[in-house]
Amino acid sequence: MSDRGATPEAVAAAWELLPDAALALTSDGTIAVANRRAGDLVGVPAGDLVGQSVEAAFPLWQEPGRSWWSCDASARRLRSVTRAPERRLQLGTPGREVLLTARYLRGGPDRDQLERVVVLLRPASARDRADEADSELISTVAHELRSPLTSVKGFSATMLAKWDRFSDEQKRQMLEWINGD
Repeated sequence: MSDRGATPEAVAAAWELLPDAALALTSDGTIAVANRRAGDLVGVPAGDLVGQSVEAAFPLWQEPGRSWWSCDASARRLRSVTRAPERRLQLGTPGREVLLTARYLRGGPDRDQLERVVVLLRPASARDRADEADSELISTVAHELRSPLTSVKGFSATMLAKWDRFSDEQKRQMLEWINGD
């Protein structure tokens, strides 16, 4: 598989630089190219994946008994379909979740004949960890803001409600606390 003048070695090197498992499939679902991460994902050397049926090498399930590849096969026949948005799928046995995206490359005289499918897969655990870290950060920021805002609101509400009862020194002290928070 070459890209407009690029040498096969350059294309292979570029595939290895991808951070995700990457597969290039022929129109019938045979693996034409697989990078090392693809092999790592299923525990097989990447070279051994080439020539295999993608459905056999990467059994992906949307739900028990419903293969993603069989559902995708009908979508691939529609020339209007150019990509598969990211989906969370089960790889092999339940519990091994991956995120999949795919791009359908078409050619031929009418540009509607499917020539290749490029599939990217990544373990869902990486996304889950990033989502968890984001949630923790938001929680921490919310907590760190809530404490000073509570005192700012309390002091300002007190000052507004009882302005005339406070001495200038008390007002100054409360304003310093508000400013500090």
